[in-house]
Parts: sequence; C-alpha cells; structure tokens
Amino acid sequence: MFSPKGKIVVLAKGATAVDFAYAVHTDIGNQCVACRINYELMPLRTELKNGDQVEIITEVNAKPNPVWLSYVQTGKARAQIRHFLKAMQNEEAMLLGERLLT
Repeated sequence: MFSPKGKIVVLAKGATAVDFAYAVHTDIGNQCVACRINYELMPLRTELKNGDQVEIITEVNAKPNPVWLSYVQTGKARAQIRHFLKAMQNEEAMLLGERLLT
C-alpha cells in the first residue's frame, strides 16, 4: 500500500484502511473517519489490495469505533483500539464516581 506521499506500508493480507491508518500513526488511526483508496471515497472496512494508494481522512474529535475490532487484521490496530476504548471506559468510570460522591 502507498500513502499519498509515496511511502510504502507493508500490511498483512486482508488488511483494511483502519489497519493502514494505525500503521502510519496511532493518532491517525484514532481520529480516522473515512478513506480514499485510489482517489475514490470508500468505507473504512474496505479490504486493501497490493498497490493501492490510501489516503486517510481524519477529524480532531473522532474516536475509534468498537465495531472496528470485527474487521481489523493487524495486531497493532487491534491493540490500539482496545487500549483507547479501555482508557475511555476508565475515564467514564472516574467521572461517574466523582458525580456519585458529590
């Protein structure tokens, strides 16, 4: 797979655009909302083929979706999504605890 700047990214067979985003950088994976594969807008679950040019579209307030775990192929992407979701869950539990105390 190629980034828009021509960087080659090697991924496992069956990898998706979400896997690509996490391979480039964790923050890009955490904030991705859409992708362009070979200049066409495609869903994030789209399976990549050898030689595809992938552009990830991000948004500052975007967060990983738990559904992504059902179609990511790489361990890095799966681990980073789980880590983010666990951190969010811990943060929500702390806020709930603070509200219960007050």
